[in-house]
Amino acid sequence: MTIQDILNDIDLEKQKAINELEADLANKIAELNSIHEKNKEGLKHEYKLKVEEKKTSIEKKMQAQANIERKALLLSAKREVLSEVFTNAIQTLSSDEGYEDLLASLLSKTDLDDANVVAAKGKKTETLNAIKKAKKDYKITGEGDFTGGCIVIGKSVEIDLTFETLVNDLRGEAETDIAYKLFN
Repeated sequence: MTIQDILNDIDLEKQKAINELEADLANKIAELNSIHEKNKEGLKHEYKLKVEEKKTSIEKKMQAQANIERKALLLSAKREVLSEVFTNAIQTLSSDEGYEDLLASLLSKTDLDDANVVAAKGKKTETLNAIKKAKKDYKITGEGDFTGGCIVIGKSVEIDLTFETLVNDLRGEAETDIAYKLFN
């Protein structure tokens, strides 16, 4: 065996080892690429799940907020209707044909000596007639800025018989019942 043969054998062994290393490297690269693809797919799947969870969470929050806003608007509308009901009650009482009788009934329940009465705006005549019907010796001293009823002023007490005050006093008791009848 000559030196050239030995060198050729070494070159063959070296080339064989290089080929094996290159094959190993290619296998490792393919294996790493496969692992990378699996990890990438896993991350994609995990990301899609997180996005879906976030989307569901946001949708639930938006739905809850929409429900809160809807309920607030509904409650506001109901309160507005109730306010209109009580305002209309005051208007109805003030413009009713039985205004004088109603006012006379209220005045008959007062028991003051030498009292003055403040009549509702534009209702001086009706108030005077109601005082007569109630058989009271009260004097009208002027008109107040209210829709109906009157204010009786004695020496030490003032009795507010304005329809606004009377209806608002009843409102606390009657509002729940009226709301139930209107909205159920």
